[in-house]
Amino acid sequence: MIGIFKRLIAWLLEKVANKISEPPKVEQEGYFEKPSEETLQQEIKNILLNTAASLRKKKREDTSETSTEDGEDSIDDLVGGDFTDKSKEEEVKLSFLEKMTETLKSCKDKIFEIPRWVKLVAIATLPVCIIYIIFYIFLVTPPATNSEDIFRYKKGKPLVRIGYVKEWPTSTVITSLISEAMDTNLNVDITAKGISQNTLTDLWQMMFTNRADITPSVWLPDTHAAFVLDAGDSIVDLGAWLTGARLGLVVPEYMNVNSIEDLAEYSDGGVIYGIDPDSKLHHMTERAIEIYGLANYRVIGKSDKYMVSKLEEALKNKRPIVVAAWTPHWMFGEWKVKMLSDPLEVFGRSEDIHIFASADFYNNFPDICDFLSKIKLDLKGLSDLMASARRLNSAATASNKWMLSNKEEVLKWVKDSNNE
Repeated sequence: MIGIFKRLIAWLLEKVANKISEPPKVEQEGYFEKPSEETLQQEIKNILLNTAASLRKKKREDTSETSTEDGEDSIDDLVGGDFTDKSKEEEVKLSFLEKMTETLKSCKDKIFEIPRWVKLVAIATLPVCIIYIIFYIFLVTPPATNSEDIFRYKKGKPLVRIGYVKEWPTSTVITSLISEAMDTNLNVDITAKGISQNTLTDLWQMMFTNRADITPSVWLPDTHAAFVLDAGDSIVDLGAWLTGARLGLVVPEYMNVNSIEDLAEYSDGGVIYGIDPDSKLHHMTERAIEIYGLANYRVIGKSDKYMVSKLEEALKNKRPIVVAAWTPHWMFGEWKVKMLSDPLEVFGRSEDIHIFASADFYNNFPDICDFLSKIKLDLKGLSDLMASARRLNSAATASNKWMLSNKEEVLKWVKDSNNE
């Protein structure tokens, strides 16, 4: 140990000595201000180098003694330095082999010390593990498909990803009903991805980029026509599940107005409460204010929940109010409200609500798409379903109850899809 310490001291002295620069030659200007300082610099460097050499020499003389007393190898030995003594090299190799043999023997002894019952359990479970691996590889592996989407399957079943607008009651309820219908009648897994109406364009991006497989919230021929046109061949229309839907302005029945044009002469003008400012309905409402000359009105768009809360508050206090809404909506079954006529068709014609699928999903799973194309509801049936979902505070529970009460209708969907 003492030898190693001396060797380290010598190494440090050499490093310090090498840091001292060589003094300049005689013909050059002095490195220091006085020649005597040049001599002192050289003398210090020589002293350090001589001391290091002396320590190294002393160390070599004491190597055998220190190794015997402390049981430590020199630095050269530790880092695999050259051996001058061949017998010593062989001795080290034999020592290494002996240590390895002892280690292996120790591991073997520990294995033999394991209780017999533990070994029997391990042997008994090994075939089960092998069978499970074979089953997983050959039976649970997803079938071949042209799709490169790694989320296409879940537990060996086709995974159907539904994109919907979570603030829209119509979208939420039909998504729940579709999920229940597929879960009951098809061998699929379903996941629903709710998108905020404030980021409605994200829903279309999900369809365009194959992050959602279907969406049941497409209003045609007017409201979402631009989105469908932009999508082009990347999405496929599975047909309308509801006909006769309308957008427009809604007021309480106690207000003495029946048409949007009557609002221009209505004395209590002010605000029209709408939904998402980026929605088509919001832009239609702004256009209605302009075309119908409703200069004393302005539209405030936030969300469906906000619009409904304002309407409910006004109904309780019998105050006049105008909201931008649509039918079907549960408010028409719960409250006495009416939709104003739109003689100039600013809000467009009566519309249908369609289910669209991504082209990739349609090509890979035509049977699922065929089933979805058979789902049909009327305004009354959907209104009842939406009202039930609101009362139960659960779209899934309401959908399940509706399917139990309308078994014949559900069986018709299944039968029609099987016939084709």
